[in-house]
Amino acid sequence: MKNSLLIIIGSIFVASCGVSERFINDDEINGSNPVRKGGEFIFNMREGDCGAKDYGDGRGESDCVNGNVQQRVWTRKDYHAPKTLEYGFDVFIDPNFTYQETLSYRPRGSIEIAEWNRKNVIKNHMYEMHLTGRGVTFEDKTCFSSSRFGEWNAVVVRAKWSNNDDGELVVRCNEKVIYSKKGPNLIPPGCGTSVKSQCKLEFIDVSKPIVFKLGPKYFGFGRDWREMGRASPFLPWPQNGINIKMRNLYEGRIRN
Repeated sequence: MKNSLLIIIGSIFVASCGVSERFINDDEINGSNPVRKGGEFIFNMREGDCGAKDYGDGRGESDCVNGNVQQRVWTRKDYHAPKTLEYGFDVFIDPNFTYQETLSYRPRGSIEIAEWNRKNVIKNHMYEMHLTGRGVTFEDKTCFSSSRFGEWNAVVVRAKWSNNDDGELVVRCNEKVIYSKKGPNLIPPGCGTSVKSQCKLEFIDVSKPIVFKLGPKYFGFGRDWREMGRASPFLPWPQNGINIKMRNLYEGRIRN
């Protein structure tokens, strides 16, 4: 009887707290992988360390062709809407990090540290968290400023993915709500504009599953860099590099 009671209590605890999926390296696309030490992922990106694997969508593109450099982790799980999920992580930005965006057509910046997008379809990127020398943002809302570089910062995102009025998306940074939106959320605000260059309305397919990826990605000029008069597909590397840490990664049911 006592053992049965313990099992029931344990089941209730797991159901209320939620159990995260396991995060692993995105080996298929990373130029190099982050290092896992204890409960932390350590991302130390190197200039030009791109992944040469073709994206496989018939365009002949890869990170090396486009000038992208990334180190990312994910659970390899994907979810079809409608679905209610919670995502969480703590992030530590190197206190020596400095970066100022030089491309006017990327008003949110060229460095992402988290992303939600649809799988197996191009130009269906949804939401991102951007990193600049001023801090970290989500949809132009400040998550935390550069004054908190060198400290751990807690991020929790709760989403009811839906294309209907019952949708909801709430982002908390260091226990403060910085973004809240009710209603359809499968097509992000600004899709097709300069703030969402990886989202094109003509390619949107809300039937495709959603995936979540964590870790830095530094976008290059793209495959047309020569036509743009650039010497390389890669943007200038930040003076002090791109070095961040993450811990307490979570993807799963809503935790109480």
